[in-house]
Amino acid sequence: MNTRLVRFKKGEVLFKSGDTSKNMYIIRTGTVKVIIEKEGKQIPITELGQGQYVGEMSFLTGIKRSATVVAESNILVNEIPHDLLEDEHLGLSSWAVSIAKVLVRRIRTTTEQLGEYMLGNITPDTAE
Repeated sequence: MNTRLVRFKKGEVLFKSGDTSKNMYIIRTGTVKVIIEKEGKQIPITELGQGQYVGEMSFLTGIKRSATVVAESNILVNEIPHDLLEDEHLGLSSWAVSIAKVLVRRIRTTTEQLGEYMLGNITPDTAE
C-alpha cells in the first residue's frame, strides 16, 4: 500500500465532521485547523502543523469523522489509506490496533465533552 502526496489550498476542507472517509493525513508543510460543531456553533479545538497527524481516529476505528479539518495555509500532506491497517507486511499486531481503537474512543468522548464545556453546557464537576 502506498501513500500519496496531496496538496490543499488555504481554506480547503480535508474532511468534514460526520464524513465516513477513513484516510489519515501526515502534514508535511503548512497548518490545519481542527473544528468541532456543537449546537450550530463551530468551535476551533486546535491547529496542527508539520509532522503531525490528522484523521487518525477514523483511520483506526472506521467511525465517522468527529471534526472538520480546514487548511489554514497551503498545505502538503501524505494521505494514508485506511487499507494500510490490513497490510500484513507492516507487522501491526491485532492487540496493538485494538488498544489504539480503545484510546481513540476515549479521546472522542473527551473531545465531545470539551465542546460541551466550551459552550457552557457542562462544568468540570459534571463531566463524566
